[in-house]
This record gives sequence, C-alpha cells and structure tokens, in this order.
Amino acid sequence: MRCSRLPRPLRAQAVQARRPAKNREFKMFRQMIELVCFLRVNLLELTDIAVQQSLRRSQQLFREST
Repeated sequence: MRCSRLPRPLRAQAVQARRPAKNREFKMFRQMIELVCFLRVNLLELTDIAVQQSLRRSQQLFREST
C-alpha cells in the first residue's frame, strides 16, 4: 500500500506547513490514514537502522574472530 505519491520530504513539508485548524477539518478517516502512513514510514526507517546496526556488529564480530 502506497501512502502517497509525493516523495517523503515533500509530504512531510506539506503536513508540517498545514495549519492545526486545517487538521481538524479533515474527516477522521483521513486523519487515521495519515497517522498509519506516518507510523508505517517510521517503522520502515527504524527497521532499516536495526538491520544496518546488526550487520555492522556481525561484521565486527567476524573481523575480531579471524
């Protein structure tokens, strides 16, 4: 499921530039979709970071063992 067709930085800028009163005008469904997309992107980024850290650690352990 794609959350938006805009690149992530542009999407973030659009959300950040939005007035808080404008958020209240959105229907609950749209607010929930934006929240789910935000959480999904953050989960993907954190997963990437965790994989990179474990890869670095495993490479370090391998280097030390040889």
